[in-house]
Amino acid sequence: TENDSPFVYRDTATSRAGLAAVHRRFRGQRIVIVGLGGSGSYILDQVAKTEVDSILLIDGDTFDNHNAFRAPGAPTLKTLRERPTKASY
Repeated sequence: TENDSPFVYRDTATSRAGLAAVHRRFRGQRIVIVGLGGSGSYILDQVAKTEVDSILLIDGDTFDNHNAFRAPGAPTLKTLRERPTKASY
């Protein structure tokens, strides 16, 4: 129900996008994503919008300029200079 949702506002796009079955399947699950490069980062972006209980991220690679363009969002130059791991970014 809406009151059980962990989200701040009501999700009105899931049913229109045909993703209700995916959301129901992931609800309450624990998800592990190994690798946060070109595919894993977008999988994380989508999974984070479901009602999973937890997401464990595994990727020891450094988040650098040459792979930042594949990640959702735009990191600042300051962030890139700090060279965080992909999992911590």
